[in-house]
Amino acid sequence: MLRNCRMTLTLILLLSTSALAQDPAATDYFKWEVEGHGGLGFFSHAGQASIIVPPRGRFLSTPGGPSRRVESWYFGDGSLLLNEVASALGVSSRMAALDPTLASSSANPRGLVGGIRLDRRISSRFSGEFSFDYIHNEKRLTDSAKAGAESSRAAFVTVWRNVLATHTVQNVNVTSTLETTDNGGRTLMLTGALRVRLKASGRFVPYATVGGGVIRNYGSAGLVLTGNYQFVAGGTSINETNTVTVRYVSDNSRVGVVGGGFTRDQSSRWGIRADLRAHIHEDVSRTQLDVFSRVAAGTPEVQLAFSSNPTIGFSNITGGFFSSQQTALREFRASEGSGMQIRLQASFGVYRRF
Repeated sequence: MLRNCRMTLTLILLLSTSALAQDPAATDYFKWEVEGHGGLGFFSHAGQASIIVPPRGRFLSTPGGPSRRVESWYFGDGSLLLNEVASALGVSSRMAALDPTLASSSANPRGLVGGIRLDRRISSRFSGEFSFDYIHNEKRLTDSAKAGAESSRAAFVTVWRNVLATHTVQNVNVTSTLETTDNGGRTLMLTGALRVRLKASGRFVPYATVGGGVIRNYGSAGLVLTGNYQFVAGGTSINETNTVTVRYVSDNSRVGVVGGGFTRDQSSRWGIRADLRAHIHEDVSRTQLDVFSRVAAGTPEVQLAFSSNPTIGFSNITGGFFSSQQTALREFRASEGSGMQIRLQASFGVYRRF
């Protein structure tokens, strides 16, 4: 970020030196202008997120037959394996995989904007501008993301109860919970630009702006799914838990700036400005997964499996080595945005010259 700022500063200083040499009258103006502004930002993007799920689980040998090691029953190969086993056991219900929800957008299309601008007059037509903007770009789950997560939560209970009902087990208890988080969000932008006045003088002066800078995003939205099944088979208890944490975040990026507006002097020292500009950058949104599985220890130690092909392995051995649910993920990128994002920003400000 600092490197980009230095490059922008160097470019504007070079332009300033060149323009002043060509326009001696520029020394007659107030050279500096500071402005405070506020407004509204509109967020849009062109492109589509691509889903990246973990690869198919590795082979696992169990007393009941072949199985696979999976990260979670809520998505990817875990959902596929659970549905394959349900089909093999004659169970009609199916797991609603979380996969489509991983690519759901979580950005609020609108946000309040506030900031300051510092303008250095180069000539009667040109000036260099530095702008710092704060955008309250709220992060929240979309309705489709909430609906998809709720479908996965409910299906977990239904499928596991029906699958366990095909075997002689006792004290069956299956739970699945969903928690959602809307942490809010904010965006900071630091940009440098060249402002070109379309009129050399007058109280009402239209202008165009072009430049670039950096954008930094903070905050996230997300959800947490926790599934647990417990049962007793042959006097031995099985208790396994799987937790999936999904976070929708945005990375930092370089940004281009184009726009325009007009200023109206109220006196030689101060005036008002209306401005409309577009900030254009790559789609840097992504979905991040954290998965944790826990197998409760019990005695006597045992390894069990369904009588199906494929099957699912269970265990009460510490570490869950013989359980199909035994892998973990940390900060796995489950989807990444593509294309370009555009932030339209309309603002109104008051400036002071000195």
